[in-house]
Amino acid sequence: MPLNKNQAREIADELLEAAQTIDTYLDDNFNNITRAEYEYLYESFKTLTRTASYTTTIAVGLAIEESSGSINQLKSVITQAKQEIKNLQKIGHIIKLTAALADLAASIMSKDPKAVVSSAKKITITVGLNT
Repeated sequence: MPLNKNQAREIADELLEAAQTIDTYLDDNFNNITRAEYEYLYESFKTLTRTASYTTTIAVGLAIEESSGSINQLKSVITQAKQEIKNLQKIGHIIKLTAALADLAASIMSKDPKAVVSSAKKITITVGLNT
């Protein structure tokens, strides 16, 4: 069943809420359940948390594809930045470009499609300024 970015995000949110419900249950009932029950529920909590994170990553990928064309464009921007770093002679320019790449990485990790697009544009501008 193909998902759009909003559906993937909704599913991720629901999975995360389910994981949080299990975590709350574990905290509230720590003294009332066996070790085996605790371990089973804790493993389920971790699985749901990882699945929610993965589903969020899918949602971000879908949003990036919808908002900025394709992952190939993002890869192209990163490649341009790498080439520019190899060719730059001034440390100030290298620092600016490295900071822009770090900003892009943080945007991807934050799972915020708008920030990813903005960060990619910053790299393009920084590369353009240094040529």
